[in-house]
Amino acid sequence: MELSKMAVETINRENELALWLMVSSPRPVTNEWIMDHYQIDMATLHQDLAVIKDFASTFRLTLNPEFDQLSIYGHENDIQQAMLFILMDLHGQASDKKNYLPQEPFGTQRLTNVINNGIDNLAAFTDLSDASKTDLANYLWTLTLRYHFGVVKHAHFQQLFTHKQAHTIEAYDQLFKWSERMLNDLSQLYRDFDFPELETYLLTLRVWLNK
Repeated sequence: MELSKMAVETINRENELALWLMVSSPRPVTNEWIMDHYQIDMATLHQDLAVIKDFASTFRLTLNPEFDQLSIYGHENDIQQAMLFILMDLHGQASDKKNYLPQEPFGTQRLTNVINNGIDNLAAFTDLSDASKTDLANYLWTLTLRYHFGVVKHAHFQQLFTHKQAHTIEAYDQLFKWSERMLNDLSQLYRDFDFPELETYLLTLRVWLNK
């Protein structure tokens, strides 16, 4: 049975709002901004939040309504996994598989272009399936906007990689250098953050494992 236009709009709004709260985490978003941006009333917002709360809990995230603002709390890996889940759903619905990543109030077409160009450059020297390209695009979008809008907390480098593991990742020289360039290009779009060294290793490892 086909969903009504209103039902589709509601689902899209709830997905976008969930993304916005996760992108911003743990920073709060005001109820006033949400209602103005989506042109909804408080009753509709409460209905949306009930859905988002259930969704967040499946990823071990907590929706925290406090006074006149909202925030989502949880471990960084869980936040990113929840965001990637929504982006994968958006990709499945999209007719244009290269331009499905959300725009305002999140990123811009420039962000999408930098991501797509970077993946094309990667595909020039390593084999990537379409699924791997999609996963990588979603990951780069998620990572960039988490650092731009939110506060990212990771374990220390030494807690994630031994010296031997780090050297093994660095040994994939061309791929490692691509990761460095890719993250530099993304951070230059905003100029209000720099990716820590750890992210270069995590990105290289992600590409290597998903080829």
